Amino acid sequence: MTISKRLIRWYLKTRRDLPWRKTKDPYTIWVSEVILQQTKVDQGLQYFHRFMKRFPDLPSLAMADPDEVMKIWQGLGYYTRARNLHDTARYINMNSGGMLPSTYAGLIKLKGIGPYTAAAVASIAFGEKVPVVDGNVIRVLSRVFGIRSSGTKTFFEKALEIMDTEEPGLFNQALMEFGALNCTPVTPSCPACILRKECFAYNYDAVRDLPVKKVKPEIKKRYFHYFIILDNDNMIIRKRDGSDIWKGLYDFPLIETGQPASLQKLRDTPGWKNIFGSPGPEVLKYSTIRKHILTHQVIFARFYFVGRYPARLLTGNYLKIHQKKLNDLPLPRLIDRFIKETNWLCI
Repeated sequence: MTISKRLIRWYLKTRRDLPWRKTKDPYTIWVSEVILQQTKVDQGLQYFHRFMKRFPDLPSLAMADPDEVMKIWQGLGYYTRARNLHDTARYINMNSGGMLPSTYAGLIKLKGIGPYTAAAVASIAFGEKVPVVDGNVIRVLSRVFGIRSSGTKTFFEKALEIMDTEEPGLFNQALMEFGALNCTPVTPSCPACILRKECFAYNYDAVRDLPVKKVKPEIKKRYFHYFIILDNDNMIIRKRDGSDIWKGLYDFPLIETGQPASLQKLRDTPGWKNIFGSPGPEVLKYSTIRKHILTHQVIFARFYFVGRYPARLLTGNYLKIHQKKLNDLPLPRLIDRFIKETNWLCI
């Protein structure tokens, strides 16, 4: 029996019961694949249900307000995914009658849809013979065939070579599931593996060496100083934009420093003068430093409570809202946790 047939048979017996595996609806598969990028299945499943309940089809997503989409996504991270989902849904709804393209070539042209997502949707929803290549697939193929290359093209070609021509979608799902459940990074189930006889890594004691590990990027440290400014029952917030993290989410007026800084040093920064002028208000209290870990950076954040102070930040991305409206907006997890864990605001 071929490798592809064995993988499919294994998959049909052992696959996890997940909602997106019970349909060939391209929209559902697209949403699930985007959510599962950089996200574990257990966490992604919760967000998938929440997202699909609010946006059950492409037109409902296309017509939604951007802030609502980001609010549903809040806490999942990698917010570019949500923005691209929304932008692409709007584009398809306006230009293609609400129907996703049925081919890899058509899907890959859309904003936010890369080779992996295009292959997943094309193969699972439409039966196109095109392999998916993610971390799980690379790990399985690297170990079974002794591939030491770090280039995606090599794994794409190998997956295409062994792909089942009758059930390409099932094959792709089987290969990914096998990497997730059996051929895991640290403790693979080698003795019970259905591919152990031909597995290069198993037979040559190279399981720990494959796939070849990439050099991890250096972790960047950032120092955030947030200011909570009230104007009667209102407060000053800002909508993040640009190319930095959390684009499209809301947070408080911020001064970022290149290293830890005291309150006195903050008063001498251009950021302080831009927010408050000079000399600025008295800070009534401040929090302990909160550590927030992202994929390639660590944020050390401190919150400062200014209390009531004349609002002067009503231009650009700054706006004034009632305190109780804050929870209606999409917030970074760092901000959301601070609000929930303190009683600084009347929310």
